Amino acid sequence: MQAFYRQERVNVNTFYGWRSKLRARTVVTAHRAAVREESSEPAGAFIDLEALEGSATRYEIRLDLGRGVVLQVVRG
Repeated sequence: MQAFYRQERVNVNTFYGWRSKLRARTVVTAHRAAVREESSEPAGAFIDLEALEGSATRYEIRLDLGRGVVLQVVRG
């Protein structure tokens, strides 16, 4: 691996620091997803479609409901 770091001009400490941060982020994201599945509360914010009425001639809303289920609403 040392040859790779030298070839790519990557500081070893920087590499491991970022790897640690990304792993921690993945764990937090997985935990939040698990908590969200257990909760009956919606994960996102409310979208008031009437507020979009005069501002846009076309809009698309895509909701990822999890487990491969996606709801997509297109208007215009």
